[in-house]
Amino acid sequence: MSFIVDVAREIFRPNRERHAIPSLDGPWQPNSRLEEGTETAQLEEPDDLVSHGGQLLVSSGTKVGEHELSGPTGGLASRGDQLAVCVEGKGIQIVGGKHDGLVLSATDGEPLRHPTAVCFGDDDTLYVCEGSLTESASRWNWDLMRKGATGRVLRFSLSSASGTTGTALASGLQFPYGVVVWKDRVVFTESWAHRLWSMDTSGGDRKMVVKNFPGYPARVHLASKGGFWLAFFAMRTQLVDFVLKETEYREAMIAQVDPRWWVCPTLVSHDYFLEPAQSGSIRQLGIRKAWSPPRSYGLVVRLNDQLDAAESLHSRVGGHVHGVTGIAEHGGKLCVASKGHGRVLEVQS
Repeated sequence: MSFIVDVAREIFRPNRERHAIPSLDGPWQPNSRLEEGTETAQLEEPDDLVSHGGQLLVSSGTKVGEHELSGPTGGLASRGDQLAVCVEGKGIQIVGGKHDGLVLSATDGEPLRHPTAVCFGDDDTLYVCEGSLTESASRWNWDLMRKGATGRVLRFSLSSASGTTGTALASGLQFPYGVVVWKDRVVFTESWAHRLWSMDTSGGDRKMVVKNFPGYPARVHLASKGGFWLAFFAMRTQLVDFVLKETEYREAMIAQVDPRWWVCPTLVSHDYFLEPAQSGSIRQLGIRKAWSPPRSYGLVVRLNDQLDAAESLHSRVGGHVHGVTGIAEHGGKLCVASKGHGRVLEVQS
């Protein structure tokens, strides 16, 4: 059946975009810069990082530094003495400052339940990504395999009368996972579509600024060198891209196979024999090849002011800094959260 559909697509939509996976060359060329970083902490699934009040804060479990929140924590943002925290199932919680204790969970449509990222526009404005209306951030693999497209980008104006109610600026997105205000515009990632968007602060003039990344982009943070840092929590492979096109196979896999063994990216690979492989391109003479198609990977890229890749930091197949979901500059260094390996590192940037 899929063969017939493919033929029909070639006949009726011969000029459609195919989004082949870009090669890792030029500034994207693989290296070991993440592996060469200095470990500063070991935590259970560190998710995001932020420089706040002279300290580097990490979200892990229900805690952010010394703060105990009301649920699993995720994306972080800081401005002055205010800290904004994504709390799974609750929304956004403000810690410190004039809005201390405020919880943002209402919107002009669906309630905010599964936030993935947050950033301040100014002291009284927050921009929030909600990856999915149906799946929690921890079940991102379910949303990917079901080809979810229910994500949103929201704005909260805390100083207005309806400040606790968010307004949707963009919806129907494929798991937005990072947001930043850059050059008076809101820039956000769309993971399953592996692209980057820009829009004005009211949601208008929306433009696709990067349409085809080699991996699944996560959070984005401003860089002191210009542009911004972009974390990739996993890389694309031809096998996964193929499976995403095969509806019957995906549905059968979801129904019958343990999610740990899906043909799907993961934050960390343990080389267990049940993990899906891609024929002989994984191992040779019993050695896992560093250039083999990655099931898990570590990657951080800096995009310059022209939105071109300026530099990249990698943890290749077999490395120990995979599943990078959080990045932040602190103390003149780039700090990285490897959720897959439970590590926080400082690296030279």
